[in-house]
Amino acid sequence: MMECRICTLFSYIDGEIAGLQNNLYDRKIIAKYQCGFQPGKSTLDNLFYLQQEILFGFENKQSTVCIFFDIEKPFDRLSPQSIIQALDHYNFRGHILPFVSNFLSNRMFQVRINDMLSNTKNQETGIPQGSVLSPLLLILAINSISFVIHYPVQYLLYADDLAIFMRNKDFH
Repeated sequence: MMECRICTLFSYIDGEIAGLQNNLYDRKIIAKYQCGFQPGKSTLDNLFYLQQEILFGFENKQSTVCIFFDIEKPFDRLSPQSIIQALDHYNFRGHILPFVSNFLSNRMFQVRINDMLSNTKNQETGIPQGSVLSPLLLILAINSISFVIHYPVQYLLYADDLAIFMRNKDFH
């Protein structure tokens, strides 16, 4: 009897995650140049695209300037509120908002050093690593970068790694 309830719970969770994932892809919410945690995409896609842009610049006597960023410990730094706001911004309704909110709230932890165990603490920021849902939530939160970068400046994302670049004949 207990196995049946656990199977039902896992089936429900799997359905919620699949629904979120399908919705993100079907509605094309994820930034076009986000290759992290995306089916059929890899770091090579971004490298190839950047290489093509640099070569196109050479052919047109343009220089390409590129700046690379890496967000340090992104899973640990994200605020659960920003993820809920992103879901709300994209009009996610129904079970997914409370599901994600419950997933991200009331997270407790303790630290063990040898035989000593710390008091229980509330984890107020970050999202759990190792969950199937966490990479989706990370790229959803980082997705907003695509709203503030406009052509001729371009960007490429691989999860939390960001490359911002542009081509021009004269950067003076």
